[in-house]
Amino acid sequence: MTTTPRVARTLLVAFLAIFVSAFAAGQQIESVTATPNPVQVGESATGTIHLTKAASSKGLKINLTSSSVDAKVPASLIIASGATSATFAITIEHVTATIKATIKGTDPTNKSADATLTIDLPTVRLTGLSVAPTTVSSPDSAIGTVTLSTNAPTAGFVVDLSSSSTFVALPQNVTVKGGAKTATFTVETHPVTATSIATIIGADPNGYSATTKLTVDVPALRLKTLTVEPTSVTVPGKATATVTLTENAASGGFVITLASAQTYISIPSTVTVKAGAKTASFTVVTNPVATAGTATIKGTDPYGYQASASLVVKVPALRLVGVSVSPSAVTAANPAIATVTLSENAPTAGLVVSLATDQSYISVPATVTVKSGMKTATFTVVTNPVAIAGTATIKGTDPTAYSASAPLVVKVPAVRVIGVSVSPTSVSGGTSSTGTVTLSSAAPSAGFTVNLSTMQSFITLPLTVSVKGGATTGTFTIGTSSVTAASQATLSAADSNFYSASATLTVNPQSSGNIVNMTDTLTFTPKSLTVSAGATVTWSNISFMGHTVTPDVSTPGMDSDGQYPGAMPPGKTFSWTVPANAKSGTAYYYHCRIHGSAGNGKAYGTGMTGVIIVK
Repeated sequence: MTTTPRVARTLLVAFLAIFVSAFAAGQQIESVTATPNPVQVGESATGTIHLTKAASSKGLKINLTSSSVDAKVPASLIIASGATSATFAITIEHVTATIKATIKGTDPTNKSADATLTIDLPTVRLTGLSVAPTTVSSPDSAIGTVTLSTNAPTAGFVVDLSSSSTFVALPQNVTVKGGAKTATFTVETHPVTATSIATIIGADPNGYSATTKLTVDVPALRLKTLTVEPTSVTVPGKATATVTLTENAASGGFVITLASAQTYISIPSTVTVKAGAKTASFTVVTNPVATAGTATIKGTDPYGYQASASLVVKVPALRLVGVSVSPSAVTAANPAIATVTLSENAPTAGLVVSLATDQSYISVPATVTVKSGMKTATFTVVTNPVAIAGTATIKGTDPTAYSASAPLVVKVPAVRVIGVSVSPTSVSGGTSSTGTVTLSSAAPSAGFTVNLSTMQSFITLPLTVSVKGGATTGTFTIGTSSVTAASQATLSAADSNFYSASATLTVNPQSSGNIVNMTDTLTFTPKSLTVSAGATVTWSNISFMGHTVTPDVSTPGMDSDGQYPGAMPPGKTFSWTVPANAKSGTAYYYHCRIHGSAGNGKAYGTGMTGVIIVK
């Protein structure tokens, strides 16, 4: 742009007017100060500009400079209207020796003033970093030491640590304790493939740093290679892997840790190279895989040195590929047909598949054989009664450990036997009792037949009892014959689905005596017996365990412990005679001390209890 003479004259006049106005008003820089002075690296300093007179309403701009890059100042500052001074920050940078910096301020009239600021080294700073020993073999460690210019302050002095080398590990920092000049730290080393040099750097809060070097050598004894032979196997084949060291193992041997990310091979967790040997071998076992895969076997020595090898695991051509069952759901006691399927036809000798199930309510054979030239074979699954519907898993496994499975739902029949009872539960030989079978739901219109049986010859039962359509119970007569001693008979009721229930009937000798049986079900039978005053009551232990007759309230002669200390053995009897002067309605409550507890003499206790009542 071209300035015309007229414009130039106008600018010159304006400049002169400002200059003369400022000069006339006395708004000139008077002095520059800096505090503190001297200042140490790490401390802050403040500069102050002083004017000869308060700044005008427009304020006054002062340009600032520094003679040293280690004392940075802003380019300018404005002294506010009415003020005679203003401050600015002086940023102190890192210095390697004491220096002097000139801080200068210049006003619009080009008048200037300055101050000399002395910048000293910090009293406490990092002056040295060393490591010992200076050479180590991986994974040995070294000790590093930081040294300060003087003792650390009371709060301590933190030195940051770093290294660009990944084969050494350092703490993030180390603290020199108050009053100390040095502090140590550990340098860990990682495996290197060749001799390497790491640079370790220490830096203090003021930016002072020191370095040292650590040489990391390769250990003479380490894992060199890991190989596997053959490199490809078919399940369930095996391979042999070998670890090789760089030199013979020392006394005590040399342990290599083993690992593989693939689950279709199995290897030991470690292998030991014996003292004086350079190699050791271990077996690699292969497990079934759906498709061929490559497994990586990795060995790691105590120093962190590693080696690996690959093993291809192939799928056998002939293997079990499926198990199926038909129908997939059956009612208990009904069979199902299961089928095993191979990937190809069985060889001349056939192929045996092992069978198993996870539930006890189904039964399968131990094995099934697929005949020569066939791909499938079938077997029967037998189901047993279940209390609630359930799902059983049928599993087949071939000689190469390949397996397959299929579920079978076993349902509960809608109508089934759930109980059988007898009444009365105790009879004299030659008399009868009535049995009742109970179903889970109403019998179908054609009725529901239940089979009856017993192992005891002194009771007789019909072969079956039929529950009429729409009913849930059916009754039958139980005949008894004479017995010489109280005996218990077990009778069973079972339906066509093999659901069953049982009940116990006690048959006593025909006698005019007053007999109370002690049973396996922890009861006195009958529980309540009414007799005449002066009558004799006999307790007969017909169970397989010991019992007692113990009066709830002390009653002479009624305690069986007098005859059978501790307990009345099975098959034994105990008798007691009711006092002749006992009043009508007198009740003698008693209990089994082993299987019950006493009442208050006026009511039953708990557990196995009974009462004799006088007519």
